This record gives sequence, structure tokens and C-alpha cells, in this order.
Amino acid sequence: MPDWSDVPLLYQAQIEGRCQLQRQENKQKSRAYDWVDQWTKLYHSTDDSGGRSGQPDNSNQWRRNLSPVNRNNSPEPPQFSGEAKTRPYTMTWRLVTNGGQDDGIIRPAMGARGYPYYPGSSMKGAFRRACTTEQALKYCGKPSEGDQGSEPGILRFLGGYPTDNNWTRNLVDIAHPQQEKQVIQDGKTNANVLLSFHEVTLNFGISSTIPLDEQEWRTIWQIWEKAIGNGLGSRVSAGYGRFKDVPSPETGVAELSYESVRNRHFLKLQIMN
Repeated sequence: MPDWSDVPLLYQAQIEGRCQLQRQENKQKSRAYDWVDQWTKLYHSTDDSGGRSGQPDNSNQWRRNLSPVNRNNSPEPPQFSGEAKTRPYTMTWRLVTNGGQDDGIIRPAMGARGYPYYPGSSMKGAFRRACTTEQALKYCGKPSEGDQGSEPGILRFLGGYPTDNNWTRNLVDIAHPQQEKQVIQDGKTNANVLLSFHEVTLNFGISSTIPLDEQEWRTIWQIWEKAIGNGLGSRVSAGYGRFKDVPSPETGVAELSYESVRNRHFLKLQIMN
């Protein structure tokens, strides 16, 4: 009979005595941190100072100490095939994506080997919204209408994967629910735990079913940069989902990193004083 303790905390019953990711009592550390450590310990090693390294720990001893669920996971970032065109983009702050697979907590979508990623389906949706009508039909396809079947586009959106294992840092985040406060009644809400990428570099992949010249690929990446300039994921209005050196279509101004904004604000305060 399987041992219930081998089940990751995220998938245990959210009841007292097992795991309660959204409960915190007496200023104790949330169990969400325990689950994140349980999930990510395969993807980083511990350096001499006790901190986390972006390099995976491939020692057999470490792997033997993993739960049965984690032993089949891959510690290396997934790689695209040689036919895919790829470009890396670095977040200015955080990115929230939701796999929609869990009740009670938002976390990044995970692949078959436990590695988080930005889904290709979400990538396609963002790309389509940045296209003209003609571009959308060519690159993304035509949806079915009446008795007519759908027509696929020429592009395949492969999603975005972290380029290294630094995605394991600062995953635990919080957010206050807005629906009840803004729509139902003006009431007080509690902060909920969520998991979001923090200043991670994602490598996005796109492939084509037909050969394309370099000029057309430049056009495709220009459309994609227009898409990510609008922001990816949720909480975009709160500063999430933005990428460095990518101008916003609305302002034409490239996004700055969180550190750059903080340093400029600090310098301004020094000048004023």
C-alpha cells in the first residue's frame, strides 16, 4: 500500500493534519514554502553558503532521497528541436500563469517531467491578438464556421521554458482576491498564496510547417514582441507579465526591470532631499 507521505503536499487533502497551503497560524511559515522546496529540490544544488545554485544536483545520493513522484522528473531545462526558431526574453518582475489543474492555488503549468513552462496554446492566443486579420489567418489558422471545417495556420507555437534553474527562486507570491470586493460587496479579503515566476528568462519556440525566409521570420518575431509588449498571463495591470527591452505597443517605451525602477526612485528621493 502506498505511503501517503510520498504524495506531494500539493496533492494531499487540504485538511488539518495533511496539508493546508492557504492556512497560516501563529506567524508560522506557510506550508506552501514546504511544497515549493519539495517540488524544486531536484532542480538546484546547495552551495557552500547554504544558498541555492542554479545548477541541478545530479548526485545519486540526492536522487535516492527524492520522493517516488520526483525521481522521474528531469533536472535539465527542456530543449526545442533543431527545426524550431527560438528567442529568450527576460521578465522585468513576475509572471503568473495558471495550469488550471489544482483547486485552491494558482501555479505555473507543468510538463510531463515536472518542469514549468508557458503553454504553447497561451502563446498562440497572445500572438493571434497581435496579428492583423490576414496575418492571423495565415499564421494561426481559420476557425470552423458552420459546416466548414477549421484550417490550421502554418505556425506551431511550442511554448516558453526557463533557460536555467533559477526559476526555483522566489516562487511563493501572494495576492488579494478582487472579485468579492469589487463585484459582490466591499468587504475585507485575505491574502492567498500563489506561485509565480520571478525575473526568469523564458526561451520561446515557434516552428513552421513550410520553409520561411529570414524576412518573414523577422515579421513573426516582431508580432510576438508586440504580443508580449501587451503583457502575458494575468495581473498585467499590477506589473506582472512584462519583459525587459520590449516596448509597449501603447506607449512605445521599453519596460524597465524592477531593480531599475527601484534604483531610479531611490536616486530621485536622494536628489529631492
